[in-house]
Amino acid sequence: MIILNVLFGILVGFLAERSDFCTHGIISEPMVLRRWTKIWGLIALWIGFALVFYPLALFMAPNFIPPVRVPVRLSQLVGGLILGYGMVYAGGCPFGTLYRVGKGYAQSIYALLGFVVGLALFALLYQPVLKPFVTGELFVMPGATSLLELIVR
Repeated sequence: MIILNVLFGILVGFLAERSDFCTHGIISEPMVLRRWTKIWGLIALWIGFALVFYPLALFMAPNFIPPVRVPVRLSQLVGGLILGYGMVYAGGCPFGTLYRVGKGYAQSIYALLGFVVGLALFALLYQPVLKPFVTGELFVMPGATSLLELIVR
């Protein structure tokens, strides 16, 4: 199983590097460069996953229970804003940063160190400070399950 995981990781890393796959680039290219190829690639990826994994899930778990509706919490909105700011500041998404580190990009190495520091700070501050904010009843809209649903309501 470990060998299969390593081979899959090598394949995904190779494909990510060759395609320059990064959600930051996928979102920014249509706005800045007016190029839509990466966003169409992302849509094709979503369709491909749906065509492969939905039938597989139905086959493996025929009594599949649909996801539970979870309220949109303020912590999710703040976390999304922090992630977006970090992606712009680092010049790429976390996935893109990982394959750029493998290519030797210095800025990405600093971004990866920022990930490690951020995760360590979160781990240290979660129990005493952040747990009520992340899991508490600080929500924006109790019935909404996405930002889009929140805006539409």
